[in-house]
Amino acid sequence: MMPKVALITGASSGLGLEMAKQLAAEGYAVILLARGKERLAAAVEQIRDFGGTAVGFSCDVTDEAKLMAVRDEVKAVYSSLDYLIINAGAVNCKLVKDFREASELKRDLEVNLWGTVLTAYLFMSMLATGSHILMISSGYGLAGPAGYGTYAAAKAGIIAFSGVLRQELKGSQISVHVACPGDIDTPQYRQEQADMPAWMKANPAAKTLMAPGEAAAKILRKCRQGRYLIIISRDVSALNMLIKMPTAIKNYIFDKIFPWPGAK
Repeated sequence: MMPKVALITGASSGLGLEMAKQLAAEGYAVILLARGKERLAAAVEQIRDFGGTAVGFSCDVTDEAKLMAVRDEVKAVYSSLDYLIINAGAVNCKLVKDFREASELKRDLEVNLWGTVLTAYLFMSMLATGSHILMISSGYGLAGPAGYGTYAAAKAGIIAFSGVLRQELKGSQISVHVACPGDIDTPQYRQEQADMPAWMKANPAAKTLMAPGEAAAKILRKCRQGRYLIIISRDVSALNMLIKMPTAIKNYIFDKIFPWPGAK
């Protein structure tokens, strides 16, 4: 009997790797996609070390030809997917005016949004009856503070795109989910903190980080429960309530809790 199969992008570390580990522990054969070959190989070995079934493909999710080639290789071994987790992304913390070239803004949008759309498009035909598409957005996809222009725009686009797919796939027995986590203690988060300008670090809304394993478990549990919009932390729940308030009140609170250039 063939095992259930899960494909996860951005799976060489952090949240993506933790979801891959937990699904492998449940008996899924996991397919890991990531750009860095060495970290990807190490991630595959971690899963195999505890008896899980894993294979890795080094791939940039914005590269259509490469992603199609991966899809064809996967299809040759596994006839269908039971889980498609689109997690690949990157954070570039700076003001819009501080990007050196327009191509940098475009690259951020491509990695975070176009990569999500392209992955869904190319692998959707492989989804089995009863399968899940899970897209990883962010709390900043609900409302983004200064310094997260391209990231917030892309993550908001993921929420919108997931909503469209949810409607398009109604009645297909394929469920669509979008997760909006807060800060998670991952290598990407630590790099984000190291790279951000000083004014962004003066954040009165600083939060306790969630461990990646805890975040992965909460997200996967809510998928099993059939949740569409998945929020796993109190700070993002509060943000989701804040954006529903009258604009003047929302903006006043937003400016108090998040840093902005020149704030006193």
